[in-house]
Amino acid sequence: MEMNLERLERSQARVNFLLSAQEVDRALEKNAREVSKKVKIPGFRPGRAPSKMVEAVVGKEALRGEALQEILTRAFVEAAQEHKLAYLNQPRFDYEAEDLQWGKEFSFQVTMDLEPEVELGTYKGITMEKKLQPVDDKLVDQQIQSSRERYSELVPSEKTKTEDGDYAKINLIGKIGDEVVPGTELVGYPVHLGQGFLEPELDAAIVGMEIDEKKIVSIEYPQDHPSAEVAGKTIDFSVELVGIEQREYPDLDDDFAQNVSGCDTLAEWKEQIRGQLEQNIASQAEQKLYQDLVDKVVEESKTELPPFTLETYQRGAEQRMRIYLSYQGIQWEDYIRELEADGKTSQEVIVPLAEKELKQELVLLAIAKAEKLTPSTEELEAKIAQLKQSHPKEEEAELVSTAQYQLLLEGARKFIRDQAQVQEVLVQQEEGRGEEDEHTDTHGGGTE
Repeated sequence: MEMNLERLERSQARVNFLLSAQEVDRALEKNAREVSKKVKIPGFRPGRAPSKMVEAVVGKEALRGEALQEILTRAFVEAAQEHKLAYLNQPRFDYEAEDLQWGKEFSFQVTMDLEPEVELGTYKGITMEKKLQPVDDKLVDQQIQSSRERYSELVPSEKTKTEDGDYAKINLIGKIGDEVVPGTELVGYPVHLGQGFLEPELDAAIVGMEIDEKKIVSIEYPQDHPSAEVAGKTIDFSVELVGIEQREYPDLDDDFAQNVSGCDTLAEWKEQIRGQLEQNIASQAEQKLYQDLVDKVVEESKTELPPFTLETYQRGAEQRMRIYLSYQGIQWEDYIRELEADGKTSQEVIVPLAEKELKQELVLLAIAKAEKLTPSTEELEAKIAQLKQSHPKEEEAELVSTAQYQLLLEGARKFIRDQAQVQEVLVQQEEGRGEEDEHTDTHGGGTE
């Protein structure tokens, strides 16, 4: 078998193969013998029937298909071994199946992604800030108020006229002409005014209504509205105010603290909340630090992104985006229409995400290789056990491969973190925005 290796751009290689007529005949003959072991040929023992007779029984295409699979696989393995090709992802074969004929030469190609060279940026001794928000009484009070919100109840109000911020109890129905628009019928439904639950025009119209008052609010929707059902149409909303409600909150005392937290006193509950907040903030700050460090290393590193592998990452990025949008209650088709309205395509969003993910993993793997990072047996066993819980039907070999890959990435991230020079910074929160305070601690992670 002749083979010719071509080095292509973007870390790809193509191997051209040529099998002589004799090699083709041997491959077809060998495959016919294997097939004859599985298919009963009248008058012959298993594996003994002539190849032409086997072909006549199973069909030329079936016999050729079996032989092709064996030829392609063997040729690719031989090429990878002979040329020492470290390849990524699945190779792609180019051939004409009909050309595989008795007594004729057969040529085909295989194109593959190779592991690209990675020019690493600085990944040791990086200086980075770790921003920590101090837990003050305001944050604790916000958590307590959230609990009171969960345990509060809506009760009738003595007011007879709505104001912004009220809970308006309404009957609502939307129509296009005489046809009711699905999903627009509400009966005795409490709406928190001014909080963005309704269309702005409808919300504004309800403010100032008196109990038992009725209104018709017409809203014209633009032609490029994401929902095709209402795009370019006008909906007439009939709204009736049937009541006004207000929230009634539980008393903030020891009894309430016991009911929601198990603490004996309100003071103990506040300290519990403070401790949980400090732990959560520290954890989030550490996660953010990890990502900032990795982002900096990746940004300063250089590597090519092999096309076939990038396509795989693009499919993964799109799948994750679809799942994320579905959790938000957004249909993929509606999302595409919104992008098109802004003059964009889904690929303009997905491709950069895939490129970032692939480059990050290539850089982390290069660091793991450079630093000879290898997971311990205990780490590997624990990771495999973890993967089995989410992928119970996965083959053992695949689980081991995935576990090793993930642990190499995790090990590289940890190495970058351990080698970093980290400055902890307090960030004071003011109206939802942080402003840096003074540095309270400076230390080198891994060099103390």
